[in-house]
Amino acid sequence: MNGDSTTPPEGGWDRVIWSDARNPADHPLPTEAFNCPTGTCDNTPCSDIPRNVSRVIDPFSRAHVERNACNRCPTQPPIRTVIPSNSMFIPDTVVYLDSEGNKWGIDSAVAAPRFHGDGGMIGREDSSSTYRVTKTANGQSGGWQCRYYQGNLDDTSYDLGTYDYADAEIMAVIGSKVPFAGIENIHDTMDVQPHYANPRYTPGLTKKY
Repeated sequence: MNGDSTTPPEGGWDRVIWSDARNPADHPLPTEAFNCPTGTCDNTPCSDIPRNVSRVIDPFSRAHVERNACNRCPTQPPIRTVIPSNSMFIPDTVVYLDSEGNKWGIDSAVAAPRFHGDGGMIGREDSSSTYRVTKTANGQSGGWQCRYYQGNLDDTSYDLGTYDYADAEIMAVIGSKVPFAGIENIHDTMDVQPHYANPRYTPGLTKKY
């Protein structure tokens, strides 16, 4: 399975504790043509789908495979920034900031090694990790997810970050399909389940800055 560009890499639980970040060159996405393989088509279906509103996403539709036409990523990883709490009882806050002032959070140490090829909990590095935007500087709707390997954006491999139609709620931390407190997990139905059914996204669509 390793190195076969027609088959996604394995993402088992064994990766969570101890594993190296996967090299994008080892698992490139297929390059067969989609309706909009270069991101220069007249319309982007992802822009017509409101975020955090439950709907079915066909895993073989353009709305799924071209979802990264709505993704935005800095070319290099967001910078780790510590905000002092000024209280001995409250820990400092760690945020990740990019050149535009957008705030990012490093993705789950449990889910990211499985779904995006991050290194395991032991030895995980900021330069080879996946991030989700938590607050945009200019009020954009968000949903951006960006994966880096050795400081470089990965937008061409099976492990790439993918635009989310719904926010990853608490149960997404462990990649769970179970509703939390009876609330529907629409991140699972709109983002995770289509990924399981078809992880072959159109590469190279993410807007870079």
